[in-house]
Amino acid sequence: MPETTFHLELTDARPGVWEAGLCRDGKPLRPMRLQWDAGTAPPRSLDGLAMAALPVAMRSGAGRLSVHGPITRGALWRMTDYARVWNQWSRGAVAATAIEADEILEGIRPSAGDRAATGAPTIDTEGAALGEAANAFATATVPATVSTPTSAYSIETLHTSTPASSIETLPAPAPAPATVHTPASANVSAPATPPASAPATVLAWSGSLASTHTLVRMIEERAAGAPKIDALMRIVGLRDGDGAGAGEMREAAALLGIRLHVMTVNALAEGWVDPLMGRGPWVAAAIHALGGEYGRAIVSRGGLLAAHRLFPRPGPCLPDLFSGDGMAILIDGGFVAPPRQAADVARHPALAKVVRATIRHRRRDERTLTKLAFAAAGRGRAGPGAAWAAMALSMGDASVSAEARATVEHWRARSPVKWILATRMWFNRGTVFARDHWRWAAAAMGIGKVHPR
Repeated sequence: MPETTFHLELTDARPGVWEAGLCRDGKPLRPMRLQWDAGTAPPRSLDGLAMAALPVAMRSGAGRLSVHGPITRGALWRMTDYARVWNQWSRGAVAATAIEADEILEGIRPSAGDRAATGAPTIDTEGAALGEAANAFATATVPATVSTPTSAYSIETLHTSTPASSIETLPAPAPAPATVHTPASANVSAPATPPASAPATVLAWSGSLASTHTLVRMIEERAAGAPKIDALMRIVGLRDGDGAGAGEMREAAALLGIRLHVMTVNALAEGWVDPLMGRGPWVAAAIHALGGEYGRAIVSRGGLLAAHRLFPRPGPCLPDLFSGDGMAILIDGGFVAPPRQAADVARHPALAKVVRATIRHRRRDERTLTKLAFAAAGRGRAGPGAAWAAMALSMGDASVSAEARATVEHWRARSPVKWILATRMWFNRGTVFARDHWRWAAAAMGIGKVHPR
């Protein structure tokens, strides 16, 4: 049976517009389009568009994604790792699609001043242990046939005033895996001269509690050597209701004196968001679209890292596989409990207003957990409606269960809602205990598997 190949070709690259066409064996699919309000032109490399297209090719079982344009060497390595990790994680539900490009850009990466600007990390004991656990889990999901050098990417836990409160991932030079496909016809560019100063930093801000807490940590410089935030980026078109809170976000950005970009994508409208791999590739595409003006980006981790110790796990804990040589994407968060996040955000009324405005249109569990976090921090009221919402939480979701448990553990004041949530957690732990022991017993008798993954 012939191998299926997807072809990605740039169709529009004007200032404020980045569009590509995706074809499957010569048959055109829907366009991939990003638009933003800045007058800057998109970068030369197609790293971001390739990252957005890769999940589509993987889900379709394609053997190859051919990019008709330039991509950076680092992005090629990371996309190769990304495809193989998800192929192993999903037990063949998606293909380990190979990536090739007409031109490979060499030597394009953030300057040496980038690492110096973030400060030399001081690793604390608790943070180091958690960081090692996250990194071990990430690398454990890579198949044995994949060459993943230890220097390809690393997790660095920065010491903060709140111990073990963040993970930041910086790409580092590494030899290319032997299995990365580079076509014989590909052009390899000459190394570029690195810029003299550290690149400007943009923070992807969704308005969620976790994302806003990352912003607070940066502007309060609570992480050692926290980079100066030069701009904020709001992405519209990734999920239902993500346009809510636009006015509040503009007001907050103006008060902070930080430029706010609005990026509009057609990911949701055209069905590009994969239900398994999520919105991450499109967030990366939006960040890379601003690569002509910024060289570094900060993204908040979507949930607590504790969720990865539960089953079924929400997905592989990938460190920095969305970075390219011209854009370093740092991942922040994953350790701070929601009530502590809410308390930090509440010190900035304009930012707390943003969270409350944007959360109204999110899914029910996210709305409930955010309201409970503010109530646990003493910054909100948990009424009868909150009690019913706490009882209806989807505890089978590891991310929801981890956040609910952290909220209960950090809820110091007495409250009927806290008692209801704690009772719900107690029943959940009993259910998980019985379920897991049944699965182990069934696996020992050869009539089932212990866990799906």
